[in-house]
Amino acid sequence: MRYATEVIDLLSAHPGHEFKKQVIVNHVAEHHRKDKRILRVGVWRVLKMLEASAQIEVMDKGQAHHYVWVAKTITSGSGQYPQN
Repeated sequence: MRYATEVIDLLSAHPGHEFKKQVIVNHVAEHHRKDKRILRVGVWRVLKMLEASAQIEVMDKGQAHHYVWVAKTITSGSGQYPQN
């Protein structure tokens, strides 16, 4: 998915930090020279996919949405390394 790398890099580098969509679009614009309207749609699609997969939380703040990376810890079984 286009722009996913830039969006994920920004959000995952700052877990728990709230980002407005415009800040995310501006970050992506630093890496791609395209019309801002095209970037906004692409970033919106990435954010929707991340929200659907529970990687981010969307917080309503008045008229604007804020996007927050959800830090997850994944363990396998008991969290112990397998004994060989």
